[in-house]
Amino acid sequence: MPVTEIALLRLNTEDLSTSTKTGLLGAQQAQAEYSNHQVYFLRQIEDPACVYLLGGWESIEKHMNQWIPSETNQTLLQQLAGS
Repeated sequence: MPVTEIALLRLNTEDLSTSTKTGLLGAQQAQAEYSNHQVYFLRQIEDPACVYLLGGWESIEKHMNQWIPSETNQTLLQQLAGS
């Protein structure tokens, strides 16, 4: 059963550095390729340090048991740590 992912990412600052923008774009592309679904990032107006990730998955299992622990995802998360 297809599922929708909505994740809230809290950044350390409202101003996105070049490396943070690059990291988010890389994460967006990697997840879209892996999941075969579009991935969107949206910033909250009231608190621009809050970024929402919207994506889709063919199943919870593919997201939680395959993507989350994957080397690709873990590397992306490490690159964005501290952003």
